[in-house]
Amino acid sequence: MTTVAAALTNAGGRFARVGLNSPRLQARQLLTKAVGHSPIWVYQNFQEPLLPEQISRFEDLVTRRVTGEPLPYILGEIEFYGRPFFVDDRVLVPRPETEELVEHALANARCRRALGAPVRAIIDVGTGSGVLALTLAAELPESRVVGVDRSWEALQVARTNRDRHNLEHRASLVQSDLLEGIDLAADLIVANLPYVPSRQIDQLQVEVRREPRVALDGGDDGLTVYRRLFDQVGAISRSIWNAHRGNRRGPGR
Repeated sequence: MTTVAAALTNAGGRFARVGLNSPRLQARQLLTKAVGHSPIWVYQNFQEPLLPEQISRFEDLVTRRVTGEPLPYILGEIEFYGRPFFVDDRVLVPRPETEELVEHALANARCRRALGAPVRAIIDVGTGSGVLALTLAAELPESRVVGVDRSWEALQVARTNRDRHNLEHRASLVQSDLLEGIDLAADLIVANLPYVPSRQIDQLQVEVRREPRVALDGGDDGLTVYRRLFDQVGAISRSIWNAHRGNRRGPGR
């Protein structure tokens, strides 16, 4: 007979031996998924015997984690800026540090609102699972957000998250290579693009290497994709500026 406590101890030990952080916590998260109960149930039933099918499901999840599959892929979910988002191996796992980008974007929007020029249009370049675009759409109800990604598979994940948070009417998802073909004057552009130098990818942790390479590979120095984006933004800005100057000169001048 395997109890909840015994299963957690065994899995936690396996996780610790392969160097995973917070092994006991990860074991509890996976057991919660395997048994189909809430985390509270796990806490309150340490001596409860597990059913054979629950043990089998849990052992499968533990093996996936020990062999390097990212925990959010196994759980099918991750929290970002206080909201749950679906993720799988079609997208990069959102990092907590990316929430800082949300904070900067919201601060910018607040400043513009105070000046009487609210942010009406936002583009999230390389949207992936959509966490940036959809978080900004949820936090800024006055804004229309467009999430752009060249990966059709990633956009399917983003659509799942958009539907989950009922943001279909305020967030659009478009397949494009950065800003190519995007005909939208944006008040704010955000991007969390690949930044790992190509030669360093094979040196990353096993679980990071399980994420889509296209979402990691930033070229020779890690900044290739960013330079392409900056070139596109610069070209768009010059086009807008020239059009503005032309309008100021007026016809026939």
